[in-house]
Parts: sequence; C-alpha cells; structure tokens
Amino acid sequence: EWSDPTNWIHLRVGMDYEDVRDLLGEPLKIRSGASEFWYYTDKKFDGPHLKFLFKKVNSWKAPEGVAGTD
Repeated sequence: EWSDPTNWIHLRVGMDYEDVRDLLGEPLKIRSGASEFWYYTDKKFDGPHLKFLFKKVNSWKAPEGVAGTD
C-alpha cells in the first residue's frame, strides 16, 4: 500500500514494475514517454511518485513525513 510510509523505505533503484506493484500497489496514473512516471495521488510531481528508466526504478518522491527517502 503506497500510503504506508514504511513501504517507501524499502524502495530501491533498479526495482522492476512487479516489485513496485507488490510493495506500493497500483498507481493512480501512469505517464509514459522517454521515461515513465507513476503517480500515487492527483498532485503529480508535488505528490508521491516514481520515475522509471528502462522499466526500472530510477528515482522517487515519497509521501511527506517519510524520512531518508527524498
């Protein structure tokens, strides 16, 4: 579940789509292009989201209050 702060602590660069879905669940919206972004709220870049490059996690922004992830 994406709203559980402890799940974001377990994210790692290089995780694949399946790993992220298992950890955080389905995103609210996916934007594809040169890189792919998964948004977990309607705040887009201001809210929790992940960036994938070559189908692997490249970076992310965790929900507010999650220490050590931004």
